[in-house]
Amino acid sequence: MRVGRGGWRRGTLGLLVVLGAGAFAPAAWAAPDETTLVSRADTATGVKGNGDSSAPSMSADGRHVAFQSFASNIDGADADNTADVFVRDLQTSETTLVSRADTATGAKGNDDSFAPSISADGRHVAFESFASNLDGDDTDDTEDVFVRGLAVGADCAGVVAAGLPVGCWRFGEDAGSAAVDGSGNDNDGTYQNGVQLGQAGVPGYAPDTAALFDGVNDLVRVPDDDTLDVGSSFSAEGWIKRSSTTKTHTMYNKGSLGLHLILMAAGSGNQVWLRKANSTTIARSSTGIPADGAYHHVVATMNGAGSAKVYIDGVNVTIAVPGQQNQVVQDTTFPLLFSSSASTAVTFDEFALYDDALSAAEVAVRYAAGEGI
Repeated sequence: MRVGRGGWRRGTLGLLVVLGAGAFAPAAWAAPDETTLVSRADTATGVKGNGDSSAPSMSADGRHVAFQSFASNIDGADADNTADVFVRDLQTSETTLVSRADTATGAKGNDDSFAPSISADGRHVAFESFASNLDGDDTDDTEDVFVRGLAVGADCAGVVAAGLPVGCWRFGEDAGSAAVDGSGNDNDGTYQNGVQLGQAGVPGYAPDTAALFDGVNDLVRVPDDDTLDVGSSFSAEGWIKRSSTTKTHTMYNKGSLGLHLILMAAGSGNQVWLRKANSTTIARSSTGIPADGAYHHVVATMNGAGSAKVYIDGVNVTIAVPGQQNQVVQDTTFPLLFSSSASTAVTFDEFALYDDALSAAEVAVRYAAGEGI
């Protein structure tokens, strides 16, 4: 057992509980006079932690609780009895290991981590640690302070949420006009002109559903927001099922000079084009997306001028456009639109926008998840 300078020591609590109080936590997560076990593994009936858990810190809305624990059975990546930091989502009953290195599967801290403090919005957790493997700049065993960003978008698919998107739209609503953003950034869109909900979605995310756009005037409109200002460092992802290749299909359009991701018609090889809207094509795909009754995964990434990539079904199929290597996509004040008029019917599922460029490996993982591989 390690002891921090702040006087932290191993707790004596056998478990961590949340006391429901109507003035503090929403009834959906901890109702009045209801006591909920927090220090447990995933699911509502997940196994209770087999070691002391303590030092809770709760987000402002009562949904997320960070805590430290000596348990070795709360997360599959943690099988030892050193202290670790976890966050429990009371809405989804998911428990996440926080004291680990970069990426969703980063190495677990190799020494005690403790004293968590979660941000009001539940998106970041600060904690203390003696670990020497959490950050490349820290290779000793002195006590340090770290912050980890959390995938709090429970309404995003798991692998998508792990990438901390600025917006994710699953198109899984049963009814209504709201295209809900599950990222936690409140970038909700509006279904317009009769988008048909409840369509069969991507196999790997069943039973979640998809949305059918008629190609005449159906679209989703997402109001402009600072979080959507991803500039030329972004990834735009989505699954698409075409009914025809006689016309183009727009996936993303952020307005003049902004992000524009479009599937071309058969006359242009059914290619995917990444464009600077109303200006120029920056990159395109070497292969196309047919109207074959199947969903296809499309990702376009960029990390500054000359870095654009296009992926189809997990494979990098980028063709650079001569003379356009120095082009960059600009932030705009226009709304973000999904779909367009003067097209043909198309089904969209699992859209996500990130403010950094996904790696080839990260794209492959997302494709495999959607296919249920």
